Amino acid sequence: MPEPLQTFDPEIQQSQTAIDPAQEALFVMKQAQELASFGNWVWDIATNSVTWSNTLYKIYGRNQFQFKATFEGYQEMLHPEDRSKIASIIGNALKTKKDVIFEERIIRPSGEIRYLRSWGCVKCDLNGNPQKMIGACLDITETKLKEQSIVNNEIALKKLVDQQSKHIKTIEEQNKKLNEISYIQSHVVRAPLAKIMGLTDLFLSHSGSPEEKDEICKHLEKVAIEFDQIITDIIRKTDT
Repeated sequence: MPEPLQTFDPEIQQSQTAIDPAQEALFVMKQAQELASFGNWVWDIATNSVTWSNTLYKIYGRNQFQFKATFEGYQEMLHPEDRSKIASIIGNALKTKKDVIFEERIIRPSGEIRYLRSWGCVKCDLNGNPQKMIGACLDITETKLKEQSIVNNEIALKKLVDQQSKHIKTIEEQNKKLNEISYIQSHVVRAPLAKIMGLTDLFLSHSGSPEEKDEICKHLEKVAIEFDQIITDIIRKTDT
């Protein structure tokens, strides 16, 4: 005999495929937190118990089944240079009951440093005493590393520009010295050289007394000393 035809019941089909809206919202939130490296936490101040989201465990590099989150444990994972600052920020938030935003560095068990931006909000009881602190953390390590890379590149570029500027200044100073030397060679040297040449011609062509020739020799000696001083100055400028 042929099998009976199955009838389609919309209500039955809907009940089989229906999804709990709360579960769906929770699933979407978890997926969003993982994609954004964004975790949340709740600190019960009275019992000192801390609850972390799954993503927060991943951010801290901890196993949620092996690590028990506490406020003291959180402080131990902070970078040593940040512990005092963060303790002051949280202590002030508990005192003023105001929301806080801060950046912190944590150290994973592997030794890796991660940069976080954190938010905290204090919840009080009816008497105004802090009861809970809830918050969230965003892993901003990649952004921080890129910012640091940009800063390092800017520093390296500035050093390069400074080095080039010093090099250009050195070249300009050398050119100035060369110009001075060139001027000395083309102008200053000519004067005593012309005197020497003139006195030499006078000595050779002069038929006067020996005393007059001695006087010419004295002038030649004086001009020779002057010429030697000029040559010494040129050598000194070249060496420096």
